[in-house]
Amino acid sequence: MIDHFMDVVVIVIVFVWFPLCIYKKYRHEQESKA
Repeated sequence: MIDHFMDVVVIVIVFVWFPLCIYKKYRHEQESKA
């Protein structure tokens, strides 16, 4: 059960947190160009 929970945490970090950081960085660069 604990191992499965850790897998879920890793999946959330990789597929939610990481893309979110990229999106914020991308949006920040777009606002700087505007």
